[in-house]
Amino acid sequence: MEGLTVGRDGNVYVSTFDPTGSTGEPAQVLTFSPDGTLLNRKALFLSTPFPGETQPSTAMLGVAFPPGMDALYVIDFGKGNVLSVNPKTGASSVCITLPVANPGPPKMA
Repeated sequence: MEGLTVGRDGNVYVSTFDPTGSTGEPAQVLTFSPDGTLLNRKALFLSTPFPGETQPSTAMLGVAFPPGMDALYVIDFGKGNVLSVNPKTGASSVCITLPVANPGPPKMA
């Protein structure tokens, strides 16, 4: 477990993190009721440029609900993106692509 947040519905949303891919499972968003009961487990897959093909996400970090929104934002550390996730269905899309953390020294002109 790597990130958690509480939604407007009072449920707790948790993201999973498997940077090595050792579990063989994609990252997931888990939903728990306020009393701790597991309500939902949704694997996260991203669309690829090829119709009908998806790619698993493995390294999810922070999660948050932007103010007034029902979409859950999840940081996909492994792919350098912020995803907008429907916590009920698991459908996700890239809403922000993060810049490269260390692009190296500037090129000489």
